[in-house]
Amino acid sequence: MRLKKICLSISTHTTNIKGEITIIKSYQQVLKELIDSISDVSSSIEEVELAESLPGIGNYTASVLISEIGHISNFKNTRKITAFCGLDPAVKESGNFKGTKVCISKRGSSHIRRVLYQAAKKAVQKDGIPALRDYYQEKIKTKPKKVVLMAVMHKLIKYLYAVLRDRKPFRNISKEEHLKNYNTMNNTNKLAA
Repeated sequence: MRLKKICLSISTHTTNIKGEITIIKSYQQVLKELIDSISDVSSSIEEVELAESLPGIGNYTASVLISEIGHISNFKNTRKITAFCGLDPAVKESGNFKGTKVCISKRGSSHIRRVLYQAAKKAVQKDGIPALRDYYQEKIKTKPKKVVLMAVMHKLIKYLYAVLRDRKPFRNISKEEHLKNYNTMNNTNKLAA
């Protein structure tokens, strides 16, 4: 008698589990269709294409970033967009107490931080952005991995801001070329003044 109840109970639970698996599979199919339609719609948006020019940022990441950020003209400078993303430092102080541990504020969207974290991990890999990879390799010697990845996320959002502001796709340049461009710009500014 007791064995029949146990077998019936197991049979009922098996049926319930199979039903739940069917529901999960149907949700996965709907999610796949939604991601495909987001990809189709976002491929015609100029800002998404510009964001995709950054190594480590694919269509999904670019779509999330652009949908969360909106138009880049909403931000006057990189500090504003960094704060919007919740990557700005949060200092904990009270009265005479001055906190020594500084962490990110996390005021912004967690979706932005999640996709930026994944993009930062990709950007420091072999096929990523050489300047960020070199920065990561240097900083990882003295700081924890996640702290350095947060710094890379901060730099990545600055790159994204520049790409969207200037409406030019990202291009990797060497340190020498960067210094040459910087010196040329400074000389032009001095002559104009």
